[in-house]
Amino acid sequence: MERELLPLLVGLASGVAAGGLYFFWLWRSLHGLGSRRRPALRIAAGVIGRLAFALAVFGLLARWGGLAALVGALAGFTATRLLLVHRVSRADAEKRA
Repeated sequence: MERELLPLLVGLASGVAAGGLYFFWLWRSLHGLGSRRRPALRIAAGVIGRLAFALAVFGLLARWGGLAALVGALAGFTATRLLLVHRVSRADAEKRA
């Protein structure tokens, strides 16, 4: 149990960091999309880049820490997504009020 705690915690922290970078990159790739040339190319490049980044992070963690690190990373990534969706939806609601 204790020997799997470190990979779980490292995976969790890495998942939060990877989720933050992933969703920041998503926001940056979509922000101002209407004023850019070749928006379809920009979207496709962003999707491929973000997917490659996330798979690389998860792959390295799984290789280093096994299933515990992978579970931690997925939990951290998902928690980051949930937090950001909550914050963005609340900010939108405040703008409309």
